[in-house]
Amino acid sequence: MLSVLINTRNRPDRLERCLEALAWQDDAPPCEVVVVDDGGDVDLGPLLARFEGRLELRRERIGLPR
Repeated sequence: MLSVLINTRNRPDRLERCLEALAWQDDAPPCEVVVVDDGGDVDLGPLLARFEGRLELRRERIGLPR
């Protein structure tokens, strides 16, 4: 299985664009998307919830806890 890793910190608008592009892939092989939250101030939970069922998502948090 292919894994797509996306590292993000306080850029939910760019993350959303990236996830939308991945969700619209028609002929791509199956993949998991790992969003690595690098200790940002923005709660990504609501954004990631919108992609449940469209992408196989996993969230990892690194950096300092909020």
